Amino acid sequence: MRKIILIIYTLSLNLAVAQTNLFTPADGGTFETSASDGDIYSAVTSPSWELTRSTDYAYTGNYSLACAAPQGFLNNRSARTEDFDVFDDDYIYMLRMKVYVPSSSTISSGTIIKPGLKTGAVVFPNCGEPNYFEVGVDPYNTWFEITVNYPLSSTRGGSYYFNLWLTNSTNTGVFYIDDIEVLKYTPISDNSTVDLLNGNISLNPTGGMVGYDYEFQWSDGATSQNRTGLAPDNYTVLVNSEGFEFCQNQFTYDLTIPKPSVTNHTPNVCLNDQIRLTASSTVTGAEFSWYSQSSGGTLLGTGSEFQDVKSVAGTYTYYVQADVVNGSSFRTTVSVTVHPNPDVSMGDLDDFYYVSRSSVTLTGSPSGGTFTGPGVTGNIFNPSQAGLGVHTISYTYTDSEGCTGTATQIVEVVESDPLCRTAIPVDGTGQFAIDTYGGRIVYQNDATCAEDIDMMCISTEATPPIIDHIVATNAVSLSDNWDYSSYYTPKSGGLSASNNYEKGKKGKWRVDGSYTYNSKDIYRGKNYNTGTYNLNLFNWQHPDVNQRTGWIKTTTVEHYSPNGDALQERNALGIASVAKFGYNDAVPFLTAQNADHGSVRFESFEMLYSGVLEEGDNIGALEITPNNGHAGNKSLKLRSGDKFLYEKMAVPAINTSMLAKVWVKGTPSLNGLKFKAETEDGLTLIALASFQKISSSGAWSLYRAQVNLGSHQQFQVLVGNEGSTTIWIDDLRVQPADAQMSTYVYDPQNLRLLAVFDDQHYGMFYHYNAEGKLVRKQLETERGTQTLQETFYNLPSQE
Repeated sequence: MRKIILIIYTLSLNLAVAQTNLFTPADGGTFETSASDGDIYSAVTSPSWELTRSTDYAYTGNYSLACAAPQGFLNNRSARTEDFDVFDDDYIYMLRMKVYVPSSSTISSGTIIKPGLKTGAVVFPNCGEPNYFEVGVDPYNTWFEITVNYPLSSTRGGSYYFNLWLTNSTNTGVFYIDDIEVLKYTPISDNSTVDLLNGNISLNPTGGMVGYDYEFQWSDGATSQNRTGLAPDNYTVLVNSEGFEFCQNQFTYDLTIPKPSVTNHTPNVCLNDQIRLTASSTVTGAEFSWYSQSSGGTLLGTGSEFQDVKSVAGTYTYYVQADVVNGSSFRTTVSVTVHPNPDVSMGDLDDFYYVSRSSVTLTGSPSGGTFTGPGVTGNIFNPSQAGLGVHTISYTYTDSEGCTGTATQIVEVVESDPLCRTAIPVDGTGQFAIDTYGGRIVYQNDATCAEDIDMMCISTEATPPIIDHIVATNAVSLSDNWDYSSYYTPKSGGLSASNNYEKGKKGKWRVDGSYTYNSKDIYRGKNYNTGTYNLNLFNWQHPDVNQRTGWIKTTTVEHYSPNGDALQERNALGIASVAKFGYNDAVPFLTAQNADHGSVRFESFEMLYSGVLEEGDNIGALEITPNNGHAGNKSLKLRSGDKFLYEKMAVPAINTSMLAKVWVKGTPSLNGLKFKAETEDGLTLIALASFQKISSSGAWSLYRAQVNLGSHQQFQVLVGNEGSTTIWIDDLRVQPADAQMSTYVYDPQNLRLLAVFDDQHYGMFYHYNAEGKLVRKQLETERGTQTLQETFYNLPSQE
């Protein structure tokens, strides 16, 4: 048997690390120079190998080394190199050489030509099975590559040489070797950087074959080292040194976006309370989208903070996903239970109590609630402590879910002895009399035609005249005592006169109350009088006493404009409704129910009166942009840091939450559009919320925000752009959260109606031709604008 091996561990210290072939004989292992004859010599001298440069066959260039083992050689005798000193290191060393066996060779079949490494008497095994040439199995007349690897640790530094062995040979012959290389390498390691937000993988492998570049083969077919803009998925890359498939390693990267985490601040809320959810992600910079379904569905909002308010009890489920540059995560589910507010009622109180009365016991249902109001201690109402005037008594009950209901009643505390405080003329011409309509005792002076003086609480049974066989009836009361200054802002001129009659405060008789009659006895007998009833005549001198005789006040008008338009009225339940007029007081631009005059605002930015908007708000340095409106022609431009202010707003105590909706053009920065409530002096912040996107229609998007005022009733609100981008806002409304409001936009030139916004703040748009005829009606929805009606006119030409 004969064996030939060619391997080197490491070179001497003067060998540069960057050199590729660590085998450095005279010609680098190619036998192209005559000096290479001494590169390899016979390891034994008797008998010796014949090693000769030959031009018979060559892999590179013109020469190779012809190797002929002697006849009758001993097994394990071989050809070898001189000794080489090596470093102490942990590389794996590889011998690579080319072997050529011509078919004319007399080497016996089954002979194995095999490399090996030797130092002294120790032969180191290679890592894994060796690669060798087996005569009669591997092809003749072809250069055949032999590659073998040897791991050497730092404890094996010293002198090495390499051999060529022949084993299992029974007959000798000639074979050829060429291109001897000794290379070193280490396993390839991964030092990559993964950017989940942008879908980037930056590879920085170490190790591999010293002096050779890396090759990359990705699972999706790519061959570049670094990847950018990848969609969320799993990716695998095979990294190897160029031309060395065995010197490789495989790495896998998971770019799927983890589902976001959700902090549920309000897992249980009550009707009309704010739902607050916060999303977070392990992917820095990820944004968030909130949906109504686990896939698809309606986009409810964007941003890490999500808020909602529900007016119907039940369990509501929200779905949030983390968004990155090239995709999104699966959605995380979170549920919120909305509990109904308890149904609360109070025991009936009298309409008025005398101030001398010490106590009235209050009752409420369900029991266990709290009574509040002037003169209230525990469940006792003390009129004397409350004092004269009209007072609101409230009963509040909180159930086991923390939900609260409130019932209120209005009572009046009146003077118990009005004679002690009523001035009576003493000229001797007057007299006391009974006003039978209302049962009041009055002081009359017919001689001077003076107005009767009402003795207030001194009264007797009312016996107004009765008219029978009445089918239907109603009554109104009128007043000419009106003050406009507290709620009406003139746009140009107006109210400049000093005389109250010229101002319209006096002398303009307008309805201040409407009444209907509630009969308890309706005839159901004979046909001629079925459905009729007897009527107590209305007391026009003292309308407040009519309630005793069956009259019910259905409407109270509280505010008029100087033009005679009713601005605020209240129904029989005490619920207010308002209207506001603009465009030089010509048309209504706002109507609302369950809201007071000072608690609602709407601005379309179509009218500007010397820098002042419809409701007296000054725009200052802000810019109104023409030809860029949502419903009309104009919008308000908000650069970074700009804010728009609604001054001097007010709400009754029952309205504690304010809602704002606005149409926005452009893309606000994340949570950059803010809604603030402040004290009237602007020094104290009451509440702050970020606007959340609801839907889009063309270039415009609807945003919504809501804040809780707590106990504050006088305040101002701001809409501010705290982001870095410029946006435009239009059709801004602010109202109590439990109010219903419709708003209107007109063409300032001809007062044609352009848009009507419903309570959800979606518009019905009206389009006209040049003649002013309506040609199209379009409805704005969550899915965009839909055409409802279109009209074409064909007018014959006149010759």
